[in-house]
Amino acid sequence: MTSAKTTSGSVFDIDVQSGMVFSRFFGSVSPSAVMSHMLAVGNDPRYLKGMDTLADLREARVAWNMQDIVEFRTLLFDSFQNRLSGRWALVTAPILVAGVTRLMENLFLRVDTRLFDNADLARRWLANPRRRLAGIAPEATAGETIIGESADTATPAGSLS
Repeated sequence: MTSAKTTSGSVFDIDVQSGMVFSRFFGSVSPSAVMSHMLAVGNDPRYLKGMDTLADLREARVAWNMQDIVEFRTLLFDSFQNRLSGRWALVTAPILVAGVTRLMENLFLRVDTRLFDNADLARRWLANPRRRLAGIAPEATAGETIIGESADTATPAGSLS
């Protein structure tokens, strides 16, 4: 018997010691798939409120129209009601930065989120405790796109290998 290869979905891992969720999305990703992923992370016994998230979107196709964005925003509010915390580093292919930035801006998340085209830069940003301070809004570095910043922050889920 042969098993079918999964062509889309997500995986995550949680590193309790570093306080980090690592997510990886691949294939076509829908709003409900992202929400299912976030809920799975939140229900994992290793997950602690306030963990930072590194989400790798380089193998994902996120072709959402405005209706999809509104659906996801509604799902987020119904599930989390602005109680998300932590910081999000999203790693995406350079060609997709503009589209992902537009998507994130339309979600109206009150979370410190950055887009990166390099996973090492994303890890360094999350590890830098100075960036956690509410009054500090450093300029974007090469490979980094600032999406939103607030003293309140949000956390999805994650595994990046």
